[in-house]
Amino acid sequence: MPLDIRKITRKGLLVPGNVFSWQWLLNDRQVASINIQVDFQSMMLSYRMKSTGEVVNQRVQTQTSPATWVDTATGSPALGAPSEWQCCTHQAATFSAGNAVV
Repeated sequence: MPLDIRKITRKGLLVPGNVFSWQWLLNDRQVASINIQVDFQSMMLSYRMKSTGEVVNQRVQTQTSPATWVDTATGSPALGAPSEWQCCTHQAATFSAGNAVV
């Protein structure tokens, strides 16, 4: 199941020290979940593999970058916006959590 860091960021969950569970629903039924612990420059992902039952703990490195936004008055990019966001070091917005299950 893909883990979209943009959705987690929009919910305000990527705060160092925060621990939470994320779940995937299909027809309002939970089909998978993952536990996430946010650190300063990484996240610890914990999930169980559906195929083997093995519990996986995977650390994913992150970095904080200044946000880039567009000035609506001029249409020009404006760098160094006051907000920041988390991104993975591979420049991808989603991570694959394999066959994670509840």
